[in-house]
Amino acid sequence: MIAHLYPGHKNDYNKSAEQEIQFMNSKNPIANPIVVLRKEFDDWAVLFNPDTAEAVGVNPVGVAIWEKLDGRNTIEDITLQINKAFADVPGSAAEEIQNFVKDLTKRGFIGSELDCSV
Repeated sequence: MIAHLYPGHKNDYNKSAEQEIQFMNSKNPIANPIVVLRKEFDDWAVLFNPDTAEAVGVNPVGVAIWEKLDGRNTIEDITLQINKAFADVPGSAAEEIQNFVKDLTKRGFIGSELDCSV
């Protein structure tokens, strides 16, 4: 059985410690489908999670990352795509993207696919 998990989701079941570790180390993050992306002026946007009533402002790079969180792209894939799409990307981009994804994961904006087979 495959499950899509989003930490902080009101219907999230109690995960075992092993599943929690697998979740945080997921290589293919997925945007929580309940989260709303509202693009504003100058390509900035707001992500709104109705389950938690939390909103996060994101810059154009954050929007580009968000749009690639489809469960098929790894963090490495996303980093390569960001490096191609934007000028003057800092050398720390991979770490910054990883931290961005981890932060949004902890807040329930991003999830991952787990194999829950017994």
